[in-house]
Amino acid sequence: MTGRLFRDLISLGQARELASRYLRVSVGTEEVNVLDSVGRISSEHVFSGGVATPPFDRSTVDGFAVRSADLQSASPDSPVALKVYAEQRIGREAVTLPPGGGNTASG
Repeated sequence: MTGRLFRDLISLGQARELASRYLRVSVGTEEVNVLDSVGRISSEHVFSGGVATPPFDRSTVDGFAVRSADLQSASPDSPVALKVYAEQRIGREAVTLPPGGGNTASG
């Protein structure tokens, strides 16, 4: 690697002076309407008030469920073929995977 990795160090006071010159820091809080809060930072945790959002079971990602033991011999040059045995839907009873198989997972 060429070049300097770090610049010269400065004192803590110099660092604070530079930060205050270029950064606007506000430590106060205020209450605003949620519609006016876009781009702002909350000073407290925000909770939904017990309302389920969305009001139905939902998977945040789709994908595949596989058994790690079936992938132990897999490599980029030697992939492993698995058979899709079932579709696993969110909120439904889990399907047990047989050796050499996989499930699709979706919302």
